[in-house]
Amino acid sequence: MNNKVYWLIGGIIVIIGIVLVSRWTTREAQRNNPPADGQVIRTSPASEENIGVLFTRSDVATHNSATSCYAIVSGTVYDLTSWIGKHPGGPEKIIPLCGTDATAAFSKQHGSSTKATTTLASLLIGSLSQ
Repeated sequence: MNNKVYWLIGGIIVIIGIVLVSRWTTREAQRNNPPADGQVIRTSPASEENIGVLFTRSDVATHNSATSCYAIVSGTVYDLTSWIGKHPGGPEKIIPLCGTDATAAFSKQHGSSTKATTTLASLLIGSLSQ
């Protein structure tokens, strides 16, 4: 093989390593320094705009349809609108939860499922104000 190919493959491996170490370091820092009360830290790339965004139950309740669907799960607010059509159980499982505290329904259906929790985390938009 050509030396350029080896350099290219080596460079790609180094970049992947840097990205993985960076993500691990960020997650460890978040575990060791939990957010202050009322502040939410997301791990998805678009999270910076939503850190510390607070919603009241009334705010969430106004987003109670398939075209604007917010739900509360464990004191955190999620925008489920884009997920409605993608949910494996179908839209009828999500739409009744729009505008509500869906903690019990989510826990009952998904328990501690890593896949469901990861998907939900990608939809985070803020936290519930007290």
